[in-house]
Amino acid sequence: MNNTNCGIPSNKIKFLTDKLNFPSRNLRYSRRLSIIKKAKYPFSIKKALKKEKNGLAAVFLLFWAFNFIGEMIKLQAIRFEYDFWFYGALASSIIYIVLKIMKKQKLFDEINR
Repeated sequence: MNNTNCGIPSNKIKFLTDKLNFPSRNLRYSRRLSIIKKAKYPFSIKKALKKEKNGLAAVFLLFWAFNFIGEMIKLQAIRFEYDFWFYGALASSIIYIVLKIMKKQKLFDEINR
């Protein structure tokens, strides 16, 4: 075992040194605002919708499914309730299908991207 000062291995010293020097290399901790670069492309709502449609539908469907299963276990009967999670899952599923069709029709394609 390669020990250095105070019995701390050299690989831990390197790790600690890197950890202490991290803020000086990282923009988040830097006060030099002059090195911030402008984004190459502007924000695109089309791209955001295209990339995030799965997550939105999945969140609402999962919460609705967990709520449905929890109520089923609690009541020990299958009872279908029209609550917030049901309507959220329904709306997000419809939005997902519409966006999926739009993607297949190539309506989300952008020029110079």
